[in-house]
Amino acid sequence: MKTWIMLLASIFLGSVGQLLIKYGLNGSRTEGLASAAYIYTAILNPHVAAGLLSYGLSMIFWFLALRQAPLSLLYPMVSLSYIFVAAGSAVFLGETLSPMRILGIGVIIVGVVLVART
Repeated sequence: MKTWIMLLASIFLGSVGQLLIKYGLNGSRTEGLASAAYIYTAILNPHVAAGLLSYGLSMIFWFLALRQAPLSLLYPMVSLSYIFVAAGSAVFLGETLSPMRILGIGVIIVGVVLVART
């Protein structure tokens, strides 16, 4: 049970990190900046910085989960992040989910269930 909590925390925090970074970049004024200036400006955005922090925490939980379970079981579960990010993008970023995307998410769910049952 502890392994699954660590895994879900890692997946959730990684997904939140993606959403925060996207949200921060949507509002940033970085058009025309060179690569180094773009990265510097992006990192200074509070939402991007929070997203990077979320990623860091996600990695810590991932390490803890990896110590307790086989990679061949855990890694396919990371695909749950696609579901969390797609749902979060629709709810928080106003992105649309086409029927084909929803079908793809359903396939991912079936795959995760199959891997989890092994």
